[in-house]
Amino acid sequence: MMRPDAKVEKVYLYPKQVDFRKSIDGLLLARLVDAGVANAAIQDFDGHVVSS
Repeated sequence: MMRPDAKVEKVYLYPKQVDFRKSIDGLLLARLVDAGVANAAIQDFDGHVVSS
């Protein structure tokens, strides 16, 4: 279990399933896409866009 520091005033919970194998950047992108702030494009290893 992760415990926030005592100085933390707010903790935001994400109600959907999350793949914790992603880095913090991947988790942030998932949240931004869900909020409609960003668009996600999945790229293969050669940099070609697979889906968006």
